[in-house]
Amino acid sequence: MPDTSPSAKPSALCTAIVVNYNAGEILAETIGDLLQAGGVASIRLVDNASSDNSLDRVKQQHAEAMLTGRLRIGQQPHNRGFSPACNAGAKGVDTPYLAFVNPDCRVFPDTLPTLVESLQSHPEAALAGAWVCNPDSSEQRATRRRLPTPWRVFRTVSGLEKLARRWPRFFSWLAGVNLDFGPKPETITEAEAVNGALMMVRRQDFDAVGGFDEGFPLHFEDLDLFARLQQQGKKILLVPAARAVHHQGSCSADSQLIKRLKRHGLRRYWHKHSCNPVLKAVIRLIPKANLPQG
Repeated sequence: MPDTSPSAKPSALCTAIVVNYNAGEILAETIGDLLQAGGVASIRLVDNASSDNSLDRVKQQHAEAMLTGRLRIGQQPHNRGFSPACNAGAKGVDTPYLAFVNPDCRVFPDTLPTLVESLQSHPEAALAGAWVCNPDSSEQRATRRRLPTPWRVFRTVSGLEKLARRWPRFFSWLAGVNLDFGPKPETITEAEAVNGALMMVRRQDFDAVGGFDEGFPLHFEDLDLFARLQQQGKKILLVPAARAVHHQGSCSADSQLIKRLKRHGLRRYWHKHSCNPVLKAVIRLIPKANLPQG
């Protein structure tokens, strides 16, 4: 569990944006981490019409931060999705960096300052991702990954990528979307994609590409953002020294809905980012997802 003891805070250069939908008790803990973290000017919590007591806990435990304005809460009348809520949280922010943090992601006091420093030292980069672990300290699968080309997705869903994970010396060419094998990198490395549970982006670059595409209600919105930033000639960084613990699955969600959202996200991603007519035909074979309204 992250150490949430107070630490020396460098210049507050980032705004942390958290989107909540029935995250439960861990939401207040995540907000507490961010209040203790260095480099955070303010926290914007956007609640997507939660029906549990997660928001009430935050209001009770962090009332002082709300009074000082360091924590601002916006309540949406309906759950329009993750992307629209992120964009709402980013609206009007004047800090040079935006940190998007999942409501079930615990950060260390030096996590966000480390991400800021990585972007300051790499002006060619627009976005930096943290080294995200599971609660048991193992590497989370999506921490090292690539953009989802059809061949990579096939190797992932078919299980072929397991050969690369087990025998990387011989089968690294069978790696799929995820690259969670081999030793942990010791220094900042360039990546096609990082873990969306915690990522920091330059505000000017985020604004330049129009923020998140709100046509992705949940899932693939981060991959789409990575792709659009790289199309603008910007780089994505993986920063091993910036640590986080993601309690994946803590947020309340219907498993069938998640499957539909992922299917919708994949269709939309490939439709946007591929000019291959064969792939366009394959996309039409993927069943359309019935998404929740409002």
